[in-house]
Amino acid sequence: MGVYDYREQLLTTGQADINLLLLKDLLKLSGGDSNILTIPQSLHYLRQALDMLGRSPTAKKILLQCAKARLLINPDTLLSTGETLFHPDDNVLDVPALQGVRGAERHKLMLAEMTVALIAGLREASHYHRGQAFHPELCVPDYLHLARSADADRVAFVVLVCDELREAGNPLPWRHLLAGETGDIAEVFEETMLRHDNTEIALRAAYRHWFDSGDREAASEHKALENLDRLLMHLRSSGAMSDWIGQADLAAPTWVRLGELPGGGNYLDRRRNALMRHGYRAQPSDLFNRAHFKQIMRELFA
Repeated sequence: MGVYDYREQLLTTGQADINLLLLKDLLKLSGGDSNILTIPQSLHYLRQALDMLGRSPTAKKILLQCAKARLLINPDTLLSTGETLFHPDDNVLDVPALQGVRGAERHKLMLAEMTVALIAGLREASHYHRGQAFHPELCVPDYLHLARSADADRVAFVVLVCDELREAGNPLPWRHLLAGETGDIAEVFEETMLRHDNTEIALRAAYRHWFDSGDREAASEHKALENLDRLLMHLRSSGAMSDWIGQADLAAPTWVRLGELPGGGNYLDRRRNALMRHGYRAQPSDLFNRAHFKQIMRELFA
């Protein structure tokens, strides 16, 4: 993305003890299966979450892909249980560094929450690895639409993996989804699977349903506008040209690649003509985001 230097965190936060771990070093690859190596007790939850994800065919494949892309893992004590944060410039995924808790039920709930967050973080990293996440060369409405589409895909992907974990005998991540902000999307996925028994159809239904929430769209737009603003600030401070930003139109091949699945196939491809413009808007509906949008447009084209 060109706007974030992960090393700056060492200076600005004083976290000199940040310990970056290669994902591939956390996974022992043997016969195509992923097994967890012995890692420090401080990474107890991460070890269990990775072990849990190995029971989902889709999650196992994305783990191996991200490991091949040399994804770095940073256990961060400042993150809450349900958060991950990906830093594309340094290919680093921050994950919660959780301490042990008393009570078996509380332990299971925290593990389920962390596992769901880890799935989302891996999908976001995968988008960047495939060059599908950040396209500031697009005109700003198209740029925002691609950002919303990427977030919709990420949630649909999380639902798919949690459904696979439920089928494998672990219902806790699925229950966590149902109780959370994206529970409606999980329900749509499940209902569609019951009617059609087709994963790609269910994923498309989940993807479309993401856009039914104005709050989800507003949060996505806010993050995307902040990223674009930081890029513009970085270019100005470095004296680099910014006249390439906001110029291009979103092409169908760029958008449709968001739907590529780790094991092959693309759930967005078959209905690309109808789905590509689903949820499209010329400017944000949220008033704060709209003001930010107009400020960026003035800066780009004044």
